[in-house]
Amino acid sequence: MKHSSREVFIIDDYQHVLVNELMSRSSEKSYDKFTDIGKHTWLILNTAGKLAENRRIYILAHTQTDDFGNIRMKTVGKMVDQVIIPESFFTIVLRATVNNGNYLFSTQTNGMDCCKSPMGMFSDTLIENDLKYVDDTICAYYGINKTKRVNQ
Repeated sequence: MKHSSREVFIIDDYQHVLVNELMSRSSEKSYDKFTDIGKHTWLILNTAGKLAENRRIYILAHTQTDDFGNIRMKTVGKMVDQVIIPESFFTIVLRATVNNGNYLFSTQTNGMDCCKSPMGMFSDTLIENDLKYVDDTICAYYGINKTKRVNQ
């Protein structure tokens, strides 16, 4: 991300990235692999946060529901869940939901999930499940001028 000229990055899906590292090291008996997964997650999230303001990183992931009904990003290992807490690195966290057969993004928490967005960014708590719409809205909100479009 640091060395690319692209403005937009989409990581789909991040949970799969975590599982790939975990399973490629499944024969290891120590907990070092979980420390490494935590460190690599932290490095990616930290790097994303240090990019220029006009660059947007969309990290897509599955969710999990805990025993208390709280919904958050699905990860592997306690270090990522309890120490790093991926959602805390972002100003905007949307969650896909289905409402009356319509696929939508939730923009604000319902008290049991980690959704959030700045006040006034989205006019509704449920918006169209459309990443282009989300990107356009973010750019308009922050005054980001898109310089080029890359279809890859």
